[in-house]
Amino acid sequence: MKKITNKHFGLEDKIYHSVTDVIIGDWEYFTKFLRGREIEPDVQNKEWIAETGTIINDDGTLMNYYIRIPAIDFTTINYCTIVHELSHLSFYVLDRAGIKFGAENQEPFTYLLEMFLSDFLTKAMKLYK
Repeated sequence: MKKITNKHFGLEDKIYHSVTDVIIGDWEYFTKFLRGREIEPDVQNKEWIAETGTIINDDGTLMNYYIRIPAIDFTTINYCTIVHELSHLSFYVLDRAGIKFGAENQEPFTYLLEMFLSDFLTKAMKLYK
């Protein structure tokens, strides 16, 4: 089965205007992509299959978000991992924007997740061809 690896693309957030880099590759590729920039320290776990976190500016402020996933092969487990990481991203973005959501207010999360998933799959499919 064909896999996408050692590629990257950006996700568009037209609502809250966050910036997210999707990095598809191993830790070596991820490290090259970072070019010395710092990431949120508590998410640097090489044992994780995938992760979502933040890239920090030199002054300690948020530069952008990232999702790192080793490969995309569009298997069921891969789709599950993608949605899992996009859920984390949605939580980060909504929290940073100060949006309250939960059982009584589900739409901010569900719409943002839908927007991210659509953009992610559109861009990943272009790399797959």
